[in-house]
Amino acid sequence: MSKPRLLLSFSGGLDTSFCVVNLGERYVVSTVTFDCGGLDDAERAKIADRSKECGAESHTLVDLRDELCDRILTPLLRTGFLKGENYPLCVGSERGLQAAHLARLANEGGFDAVGHGCTAAGNDQVRFDVTLRTLLNPGIKIEAPIRDLGPSREESAEMLRKVGIQTEAKTTTYSINTSMWGTTMGGGPLHDPSKPVPTDLRLKVLAAADVTLPEEILKIGFQAGRPVSVDGVEMGMPALIELLNERGAAHGLGRDVHTGDTVLGIKGRILFEAPAAALIHRAHLELCKLTLSKQQILLRDHLKPTYGQLLHEGFWLDSVMADIEAYFASEQQVVNGEVGLTLGKGTVELSTIDAPQSRMKGRARYGELGAGWDGRDTDGFSKILAIGLRR
Repeated sequence: MSKPRLLLSFSGGLDTSFCVVNLGERYVVSTVTFDCGGLDDAERAKIADRSKECGAESHTLVDLRDELCDRILTPLLRTGFLKGENYPLCVGSERGLQAAHLARLANEGGFDAVGHGCTAAGNDQVRFDVTLRTLLNPGIKIEAPIRDLGPSREESAEMLRKVGIQTEAKTTTYSINTSMWGTTMGGGPLHDPSKPVPTDLRLKVLAAADVTLPEEILKIGFQAGRPVSVDGVEMGMPALIELLNERGAAHGLGRDVHTGDTVLGIKGRILFEAPAAALIHRAHLELCKLTLSKQQILLRDHLKPTYGQLLHEGFWLDSVMADIEAYFASEQQVVNGEVGLTLGKGTVELSTIDAPQSRMKGRARYGELGAGWDGRDTDGFSKILAIGLRR
């Protein structure tokens, strides 16, 4: 009797390599990598080679970069959500999209099961499983060996070594996830907030002391709240993000530590590098301040934590997400213009904003008369406001 067929979401890292070998005892395993950016051709080839080395029957690469920008990053950026006031949901935001495509491919390909390499303590298991259980055809099983068996990273590496598969020492200590929107690193000393971040745990973002570039002004152009250009050169959003990752990393920007609540209710702590996200969020925030009304800003500040938390917790397919996105898509129609940021050694400051729909145009300047009123009007205005404060 032939083995059932399983489609595994595969990154080529320690966990998913373990999954191929483990699941290969019961299934004919095919792997699929969802390219959400952050990879070059050599890395894509390396992932394909690792899949074959681990024993997978076939390997597929699905390019999700444009779809990620359209369906996830643009709506998320429009809200301005940063978890814990600093973390831009670097890789967690894309898991629902990846799971949706995993379900689609499994349904279309007649697979008996799907698999992922998520752990029992992390957020990604929920993001994957909620989407998979929503979209998979009845009868397709979900396999998660890392979650179900609970091997330590050292045990996983040892099992792979026994079958002739070598792993990098760093991957045994740390779990590293990369996409165009940023890279996260977890595990090892990062689990203990009383210990400093290891100085050697740095991927692309330079330390401020190592920055050699002179201070420069970088300009990001937006249309309806979506970044569309850098220094006047229009480009697709994936290319724009990759370019800003390079520029920001060279100036020592976008690296930080995030501590927050996981979906399961425990605290988690990660180190992340997200230079493009840091630059785009800063520029977008300043443009929103200039182009949106006071009431719009109050409403967006109310809606954005709801949207961000639902995305973080795996509810990407909930219909309320589309409702919130519709509001932000409407609101952001006036968020157009170009924002200049001054990049220094580990610092970023607002330089200029050129916005056609700026709400400062034709209005009052400090210390001078307003447009359309005089001092008598403001005197009366203040008297009325004070009435409700009297005792």
